[in-house]
Amino acid sequence: MTTLIHSLRSNVFRAFCLLVILTMLLPGPAAFVRASATDASAHTEQSAAASSSLTKLLDVYADAQFQMVDDFETHNWHAPSWGDPHTLTYSSEWKTQGNTSLKLTVTSYTGNGWALYSTGCFDPEAPDAIVLDVKNPEDFWQELKLEYLEPGLPGQEAPKGSLGTQWIAPNTTATLTYLNPDHVSIRMLRLVQGGYSGDPTLYVDNIRFVKGAVTTLWDGAESHLYWDGTADADNKDYEAAQSDDITHALHSPNFGSTASQVLEWDAAIHPTATTAEVHIRDLTLDYSDYWYFRFDVYRPSSTPNVEIFVYLYDGNKGSGSYRVKVDTPDQWTTVTLPMWSALNLGHITEIHLVVPDTDVYTSGRLYFDNLQVGGFLPEATPVDLSTLGHPHVVKDFSDGLDGNNFYGEAMTGTGNGGVITQTIETTTYWTQPSLRVEYDVTNEIPEGEETNYAYVYYVNTLDLNSDKNMLALYLKGGTHNPGRVKLEFHDKNWASSGQTTGSAFAYLSGLSSTTWKQWIVPIDPAKLQVVGSFDPTSVREVVLSLDKPTANDDAKVGSFYVDDITFVDSTDILTPFPWAIFPETTPVDARQIGVPYLLDDFDGRVLDQTGKVVNLGYTEMFGYTGVGSGVVSQPDYPQFAGGYVASTERGDIAHSAPFAWVITYTFPALTDAYVYYYSLMSVHGGLQDYKDLSMADKFSIWVRGTPGGNPGKVRVEFHDNTWGEDTGWSTGKATATLLDISDSVWQQYLISMDVDDLDVLGSFDPSKLKEVVLSFDYAMAKDKSGALYVDDMQFIDTDQVFTTTADFQSDAFLDLVERRTFQYFLEAYDADTGLVADRVHYRDLATTAGTGFGLTAMVIGVERGWISRADAEAYTLKVLNTLWNTPQGTAITGTSGYKGFYYHFLEASTGLRKIAPEGHEPVELSIVDTAILMAGVLTVREYFSTTPEIVTLADNLYNRVEWDWFLDTSGTPDTNPNYNQFYMGWTPENGFLPYHWDYATDESILIDLLAIGSPTHPVPPDVFYAWQRHRCTYNGHDVIVSYNGAMFQYFFANCWFDLYGKIDAQGVDWWANSVEAGLANRDFCIAGVDGQGHTNVSTYSANSWGLTSAEGIPAGLDHIYLGGNGARPNGNVDVDGNINWQTEGTVPPYGGISMIGFSAHPEGIPVSYITDLMQNYYQNTQLWGGWYGFRDAYTDADRIKVTKIYSPTIDAWVTITATSLYPQYKAAYFAIDQGPIVLMLENYRTGLVWNIFMRNTAVQNAMNAVFSPRP
Repeated sequence: MTTLIHSLRSNVFRAFCLLVILTMLLPGPAAFVRASATDASAHTEQSAAASSSLTKLLDVYADAQFQMVDDFETHNWHAPSWGDPHTLTYSSEWKTQGNTSLKLTVTSYTGNGWALYSTGCFDPEAPDAIVLDVKNPEDFWQELKLEYLEPGLPGQEAPKGSLGTQWIAPNTTATLTYLNPDHVSIRMLRLVQGGYSGDPTLYVDNIRFVKGAVTTLWDGAESHLYWDGTADADNKDYEAAQSDDITHALHSPNFGSTASQVLEWDAAIHPTATTAEVHIRDLTLDYSDYWYFRFDVYRPSSTPNVEIFVYLYDGNKGSGSYRVKVDTPDQWTTVTLPMWSALNLGHITEIHLVVPDTDVYTSGRLYFDNLQVGGFLPEATPVDLSTLGHPHVVKDFSDGLDGNNFYGEAMTGTGNGGVITQTIETTTYWTQPSLRVEYDVTNEIPEGEETNYAYVYYVNTLDLNSDKNMLALYLKGGTHNPGRVKLEFHDKNWASSGQTTGSAFAYLSGLSSTTWKQWIVPIDPAKLQVVGSFDPTSVREVVLSLDKPTANDDAKVGSFYVDDITFVDSTDILTPFPWAIFPETTPVDARQIGVPYLLDDFDGRVLDQTGKVVNLGYTEMFGYTGVGSGVVSQPDYPQFAGGYVASTERGDIAHSAPFAWVITYTFPALTDAYVYYYSLMSVHGGLQDYKDLSMADKFSIWVRGTPGGNPGKVRVEFHDNTWGEDTGWSTGKATATLLDISDSVWQQYLISMDVDDLDVLGSFDPSKLKEVVLSFDYAMAKDKSGALYVDDMQFIDTDQVFTTTADFQSDAFLDLVERRTFQYFLEAYDADTGLVADRVHYRDLATTAGTGFGLTAMVIGVERGWISRADAEAYTLKVLNTLWNTPQGTAITGTSGYKGFYYHFLEASTGLRKIAPEGHEPVELSIVDTAILMAGVLTVREYFSTTPEIVTLADNLYNRVEWDWFLDTSGTPDTNPNYNQFYMGWTPENGFLPYHWDYATDESILIDLLAIGSPTHPVPPDVFYAWQRHRCTYNGHDVIVSYNGAMFQYFFANCWFDLYGKIDAQGVDWWANSVEAGLANRDFCIAGVDGQGHTNVSTYSANSWGLTSAEGIPAGLDHIYLGGNGARPNGNVDVDGNINWQTEGTVPPYGGISMIGFSAHPEGIPVSYITDLMQNYYQNTQLWGGWYGFRDAYTDADRIKVTKIYSPTIDAWVTITATSLYPQYKAAYFAIDQGPIVLMLENYRTGLVWNIFMRNTAVQNAMNAVFSPRP
């Protein structure tokens, strides 16, 4: 079977992972006869500042390898054999706290009339009183005496005393208080049950120590281990005497304990004693998977170097023992011993630590701590070795028994004369080639001679260097599963020494008969059992053997499977690996920790007429999504991910739609393949082909796998603009790895964007970020097919956080919104023509009006320092030259316009008329789009007035516009209701459109003023009064209304023309009229009723208003232009009595935000109305996309009647009726919606655009012809 290993390039990552395993396995040296001391300074504890990610990774190995027997942290009771025979148990029959109480039971009344129960020793306490709860279930009185032992001194027996005796009435419960008036220091407690006849029971619980006003639970009777100490000769008490000056200051560092067990003896007090010991008994422990026993011991220098006998007993009273010495005094020593194979390890009942008779005739003291059993057990979940370091495959058997994937000879086997066969085959559970080992060593071990060894081994001759410091392999039991296999490493001295030195081994326990398991073993003499000495830098052989089978013939015949024997290189073991990322425990709202910049949430998809997504769409950063490579299948549309419950299932914050991106993949056997999703962040044109994400501190991503095919981890790669073939793919990449991906639950990952926290190849510049790649390869998804779901990828700038109302009223927030909205014009234009894209998703569609906004935005960018003056000049010249040099005429194709006017939409790359798709109306020559374009042309003409080429081109373009040609002067005012009104459009196919600018609107004002001021083709000032002026009132607001009531119809002209303080010949103050229209729009949304009569529309409120034209979402993801989306009062409802059906719950942020220009004067719209609106959009909705500011629109959920969703389960599109689950968002940006936000924010802040534009002579002439100062 082939295991293709991905190698992370940094040794730092591998090194730390080795530290994890080395620390968690057997941290003490092996000991057969005596333990060698280890310096306490060598023990290091994990830093308190370690991340939760590292702690979690450590726990994986800790849980898989060790089991604590006792850490000496509890106060355990036992029943010494003094008085009448009795027992002590922990019972749940009665209790006042916790789960159990002490049950004191006299089993046979022999005339003593008392029975004694004792604790082990504990840190001395001097309470004012001891309080406990008791229950007497008998029909007679019982007494309970409370005795104590004080701390003893060397050479003296510990003083004893009593706190008194109390009686408990029959069949009652009571709380007893024992006073300690002399404040005696107590180190051990005894309960003496008495006053009875017969065989009574008494319950005790909730023992509390009282000191002053503080009562502390001392023992809740919850422990189930019984320790005692004995001196055999005269049965005296030598239980633990813990000492503050030793035990707490010099406890074992391995587990950070605060107490240890003391064994002390004194020949002067007990001259006839033969041994002294502490032991743990009454165990029922299954240690069959453990093969090492370990404890820590401390010998003070005042104690002779005594021997310690270690005994383990099984349920059949079988025993095994070792004798060890502690050579080095005054420091903790870790003793590691192998288990005794003769024991029934499935039923260990007692563990004894004994000082024998040869040493007990002295006096001394030993401290014990951290009794543990250990062994090399399989990983709970297979570990991707690339997370631990650089793996090197020794043998995967894909080439059979011959050949080798590493170096050295092929593996061979022998069996001391036994019958051994080896076969390459696959199993039901492992579909790739593996080695099956069958053995029969029945004749090798005669009955009764089980000390002989019978080996079955497979040797690989190696030349192993020091950097290969772990071995990983897979094992599975076969017929008569042996349960464990011995793994040996032989160094260069093993053979030449006659096999007396140069070997280290470990037993691999826990083989399963049904499931392949993975073992990871450190090649470290301190973690293995060593024969003689062992040099891990010169390993020559790896041996798998069966050692000491029992006399049962079934154990001598069997089989097991082996596969994927792999060395791992893990060096520089003290360096952490911050790019290993675990999921967040609690989801984080990016807006609470910084400013988010959305890369993609996959919600803004476009359907064609058949209901299929025709492309993946573009990212929020104007990049495009990519596809997979290798043998993978990847859909060309976003698949349905979890239905409308996706947001609830995932716990996401204000999740907008149930769409995510899914990568489907299949990795067949022995195939080197990888799959990636990428978002290329090159711009449509712009000044560069990358994004500057240097301000981003975090990257957030949501991920979910699928059951059975989950790769478990995914790499997230960030590429700057140096990554690629030109540099040999050798620089410009930074990587983080997501671990613990769930099969079924969406999880959020936060990646630090600090280059020091990423795995960097070469160098990496986040200010020139070009791609974000999600990848996993065959080594990560071996033999798997499935899907990986991805959603809501966003960068986060944690240096700026906006959470309070004051934050959103600050200039810093206004600057953020204006800067990010301006970014659209810095990037969304064609590199050759400079023409601005109509919307972020259609790169080949340029907008004439959007280009006018873009020219003006460049002026703002220069003043704000967002673009250099030289770059802005170069861009301006590119646009003006494109406009001037593209052909004009009456031809249907091949022209940009006619008579100085421009078509509404142009081909972005050529500047020529955009040809509409079949079945659509042809693109018209648009006077309003031309007017907006000319407003931008005149703005740059004034700003770059010292650049002659710009001035000349701008004058030529404006002077070429034949405004008078577009004016309807046919007939007379009496015969033509549209006399002196401008046509809306013209096409070479049909001539002028049958529609006029016949209603009050900012568009009419803009057209009229530019036409009146024209030095070459002017129209008379009376055209300004040719359109209808209907005055309507809504909620006290008196407004000359536009027909639709759309908000933009009150601010387009005001973006350039400063109309404040001006009135026309009829006395109308159009600036004040726009203010009233804005306030009425807000009041309409507060009322919450749309144009279809729906009430309580969720998207309408005092902080969500500004209804205006936008692309709505009334049929799911289909894009439908809502040109009539507006509020009352308007000409459609208030004058004609019709229902404006398009006012259906869609709110475009630009409608309200752009009204901030009318907050520049005190009598205008209160600025808090605008900042509160932006705060709501930012905090409570998904409207903030980040890179280009606020998204274009969102729609009330009740308005979404049906939507088409792709279901991968049935491989078809289905129609779903939506309910009020959440709003739908228009994940798009439009140039003519972005432009007013930038211009009006700047006008509010500085008046820049008004000041520059109003300097133009033609503009001044038009203003003087129409307006006069307001009285």
